[in-house]
Amino acid sequence: MSENRPIHLLLDTLPQIGHVEWIGVRQARGGPMVELKTVRLLPNQGLGGDRFEGGTGSTRQVTLI
Repeated sequence: MSENRPIHLLLDTLPQIGHVEWIGVRQARGGPMVELKTVRLLPNQGLGGDRFEGGTGSTRQVTLI
């Protein structure tokens, strides 16, 4: 990759293998986390059912831990 940003360096050097152990969304700010077995992943929007679904202006749509 031509860019020298930290995320690009990580993508170039770290293994990109993993698995999902748990999925959760918040339907409202400060609301409880709702555990899901499956979820729709909406490109450039985030996770279906999450309070940020369809939101614009953020470069983060999903948090992976």
